[in-house]
Amino acid sequence: MKKITILMITLLTVTTVWAQGMGRMQGMKSGQPGPGMMMQERLNLTDEQVTQLQDLRLVHQKEVIPYHSDLKIKRLELREMIAKGESEKALLKKNEEINEIKTKLSELRLKHQLKVREIVGEENFKLMGIGRGAKGAGMGNRCMDGSRGFGRPGRGYSWDD
Repeated sequence: MKKITILMITLLTVTTVWAQGMGRMQGMKSGQPGPGMMMQERLNLTDEQVTQLQDLRLVHQKEVIPYHSDLKIKRLELREMIAKGESEKALLKKNEEINEIKTKLSELRLKHQLKVREIVGEENFKLMGIGRGAKGAGMGNRCMDGSRGFGRPGRGYSWDD
């Protein structure tokens, strides 16, 4: 049952991400430059570098979707356990599971950033401001499409993230 639930959430997330991406693509057809084009111009990236970054981003997103889904489920389970009055030991165990997922996501994010640095070079990487919270060349700590990954811009973490 748990695997089915995770599969359903993953499929829903993938569908949503895909649908949002298609909306952006339609805007691109009207001749509007997208974030990738602006970044390419500001950082003087080659077409090959832009393609590599886009491919890398897609691979990374596919890799983290299951972790984000599992994290949301674990947070909901913890919330439910608290409401039911579960023991402190059980709550701490569930919290540890949540922290393990967060650690894995953090490791995947760092590996992704290092791969981006390999592709764009040290100077452009600094201009992008990845990992420092700077907004450098229009990218900052955001994905190439301007989003903050799976969250919404300006939204903090809560039980429902």
